[in-house]
Amino acid sequence: MKSKEVISKLTQVYLNYGIVPIGGKPELDLPEVKQSIKIEAVFDDYDKVQLLTYDPLQKRFFGVKGWYKTHNAKPGDAIVIEPVISGKRYRFRFCNRKYEEVLSEENLLERIKVSKKSGRGISIVGKPINYGGLIYGPVNELGVVLLFGMIFEELGIIVEEVKSGFPDATIRRFNGKGWTRELVEFEYESLNFKQHNHSVSGCDMIICWSHNWKDCPLEVCEMEPLLKLLPRDKLEKVYPGILKNGN
Repeated sequence: MKSKEVISKLTQVYLNYGIVPIGGKPELDLPEVKQSIKIEAVFDDYDKVQLLTYDPLQKRFFGVKGWYKTHNAKPGDAIVIEPVISGKRYRFRFCNRKYEEVLSEENLLERIKVSKKSGRGISIVGKPINYGGLIYGPVNELGVVLLFGMIFEELGIIVEEVKSGFPDATIRRFNGKGWTRELVEFEYESLNFKQHNHSVSGCDMIICWSHNWKDCPLEVCEMEPLLKLLPRDKLEKVYPGILKNGN
């Protein structure tokens, strides 16, 4: 199946009333509405547009009873739904296998993707970033500290002090007139700051890999998107040719 496709299982009730169940499937990019609306539909490999009713409360499409009869649909059959124009038009087609068969294949693929290895000796890394000799992104707070140590000059930051207690470091940033002293705390995710019960009044900025604290009262330096904006020339100096290879 394609990444945007969703598969649904037919029951006798769905067949009797011409319903296509979809549940809460974000892959379909469904319209964000509170009342039932008409959406455009195309069926099988044809592009003739028809109108169906979309019920946002029950997460269902209505109006396909005749289509079910055309295909002699039976309980257990699988329907594939795919967005053609997100929020407006969707393609519906029958799958040539039973729902359980397709689901079994999908589960097999998901099981293969996930490592079952465990124990103290396993190696776990982040997503590849290939920055300045650092191959993978951080997976913990120590990785954030290391990466910050590699890029703070590019950010125009002066590091004054790093210590083991809260807050982790003291930096200085230029405010247009001079260099302002600021207290920072390193976290893997910004929400870790709150989970660690740190004092907001004792810190000026959170430096993290991923920012996931909604309504955070502090300034946040999220390094994952920031890294994409930094110059990559020093990577080329350390490993000549690596940028030419598409990394």
